[in-house]
Parts: sequence; C-alpha cells; structure tokens
Amino acid sequence: MKSTIKVQRLTTIMTRFSELLIFLIPVSICWFWFNIDQNLTSLSIAKTNILLDMQYIQQYQIVLAWSFCMLISLVFIYGLWQLRSLFKLFKQGVFFSSQAAQHLYYFSITIFIIALLKPIVSGVLSVLLTMTNPVGKRLLVIEFTRNEFALIFIAGALLAITWILQEGRKLVEENAEFI
Repeated sequence: MKSTIKVQRLTTIMTRFSELLIFLIPVSICWFWFNIDQNLTSLSIAKTNILLDMQYIQQYQIVLAWSFCMLISLVFIYGLWQLRSLFKLFKQGVFFSSQAAQHLYYFSITIFIIALLKPIVSGVLSVLLTMTNPVGKRLLVIEFTRNEFALIFIAGALLAITWILQEGRKLVEENAEFI
C-alpha cells in the first residue's frame, strides 16, 4: 500500500511537471526568438564558430526560424502529452493496460524522432540564419552529438519497457480470466 502512495505522489508531480513543460516550451521559444539579438550566441550552431551576425539577419529570417522551431517543438509537446497521460493512468493505479503501453510507446517514438530531427534543426537554422550573409560566409551546419545518441538509447530502452508492459498486461488479462 505504501508503494501505491509513492507512485501516486510521484506521478502527480510528473503530471504537473509535464503540463508545465507543455506550457513553457512554446513560451520559451517565443521569448528566445523575440530576444534573438541577445540570445544569438546561445544557439548550439553558434558554438561551432559559424558567423551569426545580427547585421546580416533580416526580420523574415527570424520569423521563419521561430516558426520552424515552434513546429519542431510540437513533436516534443506531443510526447509530453503522451507522458502526462501515462502518469495520469499510473496515478489512478492503472499500470498494465493497453492504454498505458500505448502512451509509453508514443512517448518513446517521439524521443526517437526528436533525436533524428536534431541534425535537421541545426541544418535548417544554420541555412536560415546565414542565407543573407556575404558570399563565402553562408553555412550549413549539421550536428549529431552524443546527446542524440543518448536520446536514441533512451528511446530504445523505453520501447523495450513498452513491450514488457504489454506482456504484463497480457498476463493480467489471463489471470483475470482464471478468476
């Protein structure tokens, strides 16, 4: 009984945290691009010594970059929504259900997609933000770091847990038939 209370407490916290992130991600992206002149050096592509200079960046480039980042963030928000739904089920004591397995499956696939999108994001942003630079100073930067490898590993682990959850659900259903 004590472990159920721990699960309920933790899943309540994780549900609220997921909801907070669902709200904060678009807000932070808007804030970042609204204040791009102060945040330009914090872009990961800027750390690769590419020439990002506000004198060359036009307003439409910022709007395109913001739009692209918002679109990509929807993938992550979808994953967080699935995770939130999973935690809500766990809070209710529903552990081995097809619904729980489905939420975890979609979250793990989302994590995998995010890892694969990262090089595309860096490439698109580097092209968008340097396309008005003088000739010879335009760049295409594609990053695939250990973080993306870690995300792929985590996604694989979560996918394995999903399959285990589905097997557990089958066992629960079989045991319920005997009673």
